[in-house]
Amino acid sequence: IAYFGAPGLDYVVEFTDLPDFLVKACKGKEIVCVEEKKCGPVELKQSPSLCQKSKEFLQRHREELESDDRIRVLKQRHRISMIPIWEVVLKPGDGDVEKDEEGKDDPFANKLFIYGEDKRVYFPRYPQKCCCCDCMDGANCTVM
Repeated sequence: IAYFGAPGLDYVVEFTDLPDFLVKACKGKEIVCVEEKKCGPVELKQSPSLCQKSKEFLQRHREELESDDRIRVLKQRHRISMIPIWEVVLKPGDGDVEKDEEGKDDPFANKLFIYGEDKRVYFPRYPQKCCCCDCMDGANCTVM
């Protein structure tokens, strides 16, 4: 049996409270794409953590190849995408809850996020549901 595929590793660099799994699933602008027989680590002066993660990914890939002699690599690829994220802080109103159930500060209180090229909205503390559906679950709405 032969398996052809491209296992991938993801790393998200962002500085908001937006969950990483949402960032990984949206569209962005590709700023770096290197595809070669054997890739070297990405070199970006603006992001040392991204360079370090690139080296770690290549090392993990090398270790996987060494552990199984049935694996053949045709090409390797590094792809870096820039995904726009807007964090909107709303003015608190009467009765707004800014603490979670345990009394800790709620990182999502009075915040909403617009992210990705397709402008998805994440608003986990939306005060009410839509009139026609349950679409404000945080990950299924798009700003028109």
